[in-house]
Amino acid sequence: MRIFKTPVLVHFLVRIYIYSLLILGLLRICLFHYANTEHLAFFNKTVFKSFLIGVQFDSVILAYILSLPLILLFIQSFFQPSKNRIPKFIALYLSIVFPLLIFITIADIPYFKFFRNRLSEASFQWFGNIDVVVNMIISNPINLLLL
Repeated sequence: MRIFKTPVLVHFLVRIYIYSLLILGLLRICLFHYANTEHLAFFNKTVFKSFLIGVQFDSVILAYILSLPLILLFIQSFFQPSKNRIPKFIALYLSIVFPLLIFITIADIPYFKFFRNRLSEASFQWFGNIDVVVNMIISNPINLLLL
């Protein structure tokens, strides 16, 4: 009888998922404290529900991001291609995607405070007025610190 052993890289992806959820949760708390102009209590039913929806959203985004490495590891387990290429590609992929994800999340904090709306496809309409966006970022030193 053969016992199934989970590959080390799958454990690595699970750790990346958990750490990323924690980092995104901390950034969500920073967003709450920085942009909370109504002085809502942190332990409020509405705030708790918002954070729960945020965790669900972050979880889905992380699942999308980590699906490619997981698929590649699955393929590697069947075909046994060069053992170094896929882990190196996964490391390169994660080192590009996760800093980009964190940058977008941090950039969302001053954007939300200024426009009272989250970054979405509607926010790209402001790229026509790039001077407004740059002025919004430069006008407040805390925005530069966040970025």
